[in-house]
Amino acid sequence: MRMPKCNSRIGSVMLIIVLAAFGCKGDTPTAPTDPVTVSRCGLGPMPISTTGPPFCSTAAPQCPQTRPPEAQTLISLATCVFRRGEVGCEPVLMPGCPRASLAPIMTLVNPNRDAAHPCTAGGELQIVASATTDGGATIRWSAHEWDSVTCAVVGPEIASSTGIDGPCCEKVIDIYFPAGKFTARFAIRTDWQP
Repeated sequence: MRMPKCNSRIGSVMLIIVLAAFGCKGDTPTAPTDPVTVSRCGLGPMPISTTGPPFCSTAAPQCPQTRPPEAQTLISLATCVFRRGEVGCEPVLMPGCPRASLAPIMTLVNPNRDAAHPCTAGGELQIVASATTDGGATIRWSAHEWDSVTCAVVGPEIASSTGIDGPCCEKVIDIYFPAGKFTARFAIRTDWQP
């Protein structure tokens, strides 16, 4: 985004309005190529979704116990979206059993939908998470934002990657979509079973 030049000849009242409206000083939204990530480890057992098929009777999460080298890694995914200006949202666990790899493609709901912005979907997000030998995971994602009026792809692809260092850990990633003024949040969590 190109920042306006602040003119020193503008009166003090106009200067305050210009600064507030155009952001010569102050916070700017997170760039789509610089997602916000938060990591934490030492977590207890991974929650298991009880909604939707298949029921995960075979998954037996073992955190926070120490993972043995021959254990199978379990990865789970939770997601949500929130509007610009909101503090955040609590990710909802996706249906399906945790396993060693996940590759969902999700249509993101536009949280700012109204009569002037009729498109229900705000974009598409694909996440690829794969277990590592130490019980962590590699995470790659790519997304396309959709215009809220025309429903057509707008802006460049948003893509990046990161990792989780080991078992019993979680990484929460926030990706800002500037045209729709919303954030997609997803949380990847690792656990293990014998």
